[in-house]
Amino acid sequence: MAKQQEVKIAQRDHSGKEAALAVRSNESDAPLLPVDEMERLDKFCPDANSLIIEQTKIEADWRRKEISDNNQRTFRERRLGQICALLIGLAGIIGGSVVAVFGSAAAGGTIATASIATLAVAFLRQGKK
Repeated sequence: MAKQQEVKIAQRDHSGKEAALAVRSNESDAPLLPVDEMERLDKFCPDANSLIIEQTKIEADWRRKEISDNNQRTFRERRLGQICALLIGLAGIIGGSVVAVFGSAAAGGTIATASIATLAVAFLRQGKK
């Protein structure tokens, strides 16, 4: 995303002559310069524009790779979270069932319910970050 600003200041000096100052700033997340500046740069140093365009291509390739890597890491992280949640839920249900089978149905139900409820609360709270 590029943002360009230009500020012009005009003032008269002691002799009555008008003096002007213009300041231009360009903010960009890419190394590509505005067209008028590239034309001026081409007059000053003809090889510089090809270098800037080449570097822009290299950076664009790097950004695409970085975005792809980030997407893959996010996918793996979410998949791992789902697997861990499944294991926690199964462990709670199996543990509650074992406790219920060996004599304490109320405690087994409480263990299984607590493990599922904990997962539900974690799932509902993740959207509030």
